[in-house]
Amino acid sequence: GGGGGSGQTWARQSELAWKPGSAQASDGLARLADLRAEAGARGLRVLVAVAPSLDVTYSDGADRAALVARQPKGAPFDAKADLVAKHRARVDPRQPQRSPTYAAMVESLDDAVGTLVAALDRLGLMERTIVVFTSDNGGMSGANFGNPARKVQEKNLDKAFSTSNLPLRGAKGWMYEGGIRVPLIVRAPAAAAVRPGTESTPVSGIDVYPTVLDLLGIPLMPEQHRDGVSLKPLLAGSGPLKREALYWYFPHYSNHGLQPPGAAIRKGPLKLIEYFESGRVQLFDL
Repeated sequence: GGGGGSGQTWARQSELAWKPGSAQASDGLARLADLRAEAGARGLRVLVAVAPSLDVTYSDGADRAALVARQPKGAPFDAKADLVAKHRARVDPRQPQRSPTYAAMVESLDDAVGTLVAALDRLGLMERTIVVFTSDNGGMSGANFGNPARKVQEKNLDKAFSTSNLPLRGAKGWMYEGGIRVPLIVRAPAAAAVRPGTESTPVSGIDVYPTVLDLLGIPLMPEQHRDGVSLKPLLAGSGPLKREALYWYFPHYSNHGLQPPGAAIRKGPLKLIEYFESGRVQLFDL
């Protein structure tokens, strides 16, 4: 893709998801150096993604910057020890969803997004970059993994029951608002005419692709985004979306709360949920 100045941006996914100080981390950083050298030989700019729990930052002061983007492998949740300790001192023992590790991961993610945006600003790329921050589902409050009789040991409670989505009901894998209502933040160049502020109109992840095309002035490609619509009217404050309803289709069994297959429709303030196994329906006025 095009980069700033006369250079180009070259992207390659590199798995550097290892613990600080480990042999794998050292090897991964060596591979990272090789990657930089290869990109430099091509005269290209390289943007490097480093896992949040790796105590590593990288910037050579030129056209390169550390862009923190990945979580480590090996466990459902992992985070920097100092942040875990910080949040453990703040948790309410009366709240079952009180994981200090999860809270530390959220803080690391927040720091990572700030690092990314600061790097774009420092490199003079923000005025040609659209940043979209969102999530694919609500926070995970508990995993049953198909076993309703599952017992969690005391030492593992913080990992098994990780977060609360209050005041929303439910969590990841649920059709309730705690499972599907997530943040969506868009930052775009001034030329895109996105107005500052907040918007309460419900939208969906399927809208991101046509929205980016529209903000870039590229003709929409409805054959590639049949269900999504451009959010530019909302972002620019020029009018409402031309959409009758939103749909969610979840045709499998969730390992989060043992939820059965189902679907949901939202039209205006009304939301209808149907569970395929029992035929049960629930109607809510949100």
